[in-house]
Amino acid sequence: MLHELQRQKLMHLFHVFDINENGTLEAADFELIAHRLADERGWPRRSLERRQLLASYQVVWQSVKDSADSNHDNLVSPEEWLDWHTTLLDRETVFHAGILAVARWIFQACDLDGDGYIHSDDYARFFRAHSLAETASYAWFERLDSNGDGKLSKSEIFASLREFYFQLRSRLPWQLLIW
Repeated sequence: MLHELQRQKLMHLFHVFDINENGTLEAADFELIAHRLADERGWPRRSLERRQLLASYQVVWQSVKDSADSNHDNLVSPEEWLDWHTTLLDRETVFHAGILAVARWIFQACDLDGDGYIHSDDYARFFRAHSLAETASYAWFERLDSNGDGKLSKSEIFASLREFYFQLRSRLPWQLLIW
C-alpha cells in the first residue's frame, strides 16, 4: 500500500507525463515529449537523432502501457498508474530492474555529448520538454549532484530515483518538483 507522500509524488509524476493534460497517459504524450526534447536540441524533423529519440520514448510508452494498462484500452488512468507502482514497490527486485531502465532512459534523453554524465543545461532541456520550470531544474540539479562535481552520474540518478520512490522522509525537497 502506498504512503500518502508516495501517492502525491507518483501523481505528480503522472501529470508530468500527461503533457496533453487529458487525465490519461497515452502514446501521444510520450511522442510530444520526445518532439519537444528534439526541438530543444535543434534537431530537424526528419533527422536520425530525432527518430531515435522518438523511438526510445515509444519504447518507454510501450513498457508503461504493457505494465500499467490493466483494462487494455491503450490508455493509463491515474488509478492504473498507482496500482502499477504499488505492485512495483512491493516487489523490490522487479522495481530495481525497472528503475535501472528508467535511469538508462534518462541518460539517453539527457546526455547530449554522450560522456556518461548529465550537465545542468542538459537537465534544463529535459525539464522544459516535460513542461517543468527551467529554474527548478537548476535547483534540482544542485541537490542531485551529491558529490558536487557539476555533473550527474548514473549512480546519482539511481540514488535519487530510489529516494523518490521509497523515502518517506527525504533529504530532497520533492515539493519543488511535485508542486
